[in-house]
Amino acid sequence: MAALSQRVSRAALVGLLVQPETVLGWHRELVRRRWAAFGRRRGRGRPGLDPELQKLILQMAKDNPALGCVRVRGELLKLRRSYSPTSSASIAYF
Repeated sequence: MAALSQRVSRAALVGLLVQPETVLGWHRELVRRRWAAFGRRRGRGRPGLDPELQKLILQMAKDNPALGCVRVRGELLKLRRSYSPTSSASIAYF
């Protein structure tokens, strides 16, 4: 209604009868367009890990089954490979 009141004169608004369902529909459409535009502005999620790093994580997890995801990450940090421990958990242990 606020958007409509800016486009239509006050005299025209007085005689306008609108059902509540219509106003709710307008609101839903406004919110839908707002969030649709929001989704287009940003990329989708975080970028994936390098495939070479994924192979290395899988190989270390296979060769050392007693190591957890944090220790695998620690070993790869020694090789100057930085990533989050949950990334190795999602690749190797799930």
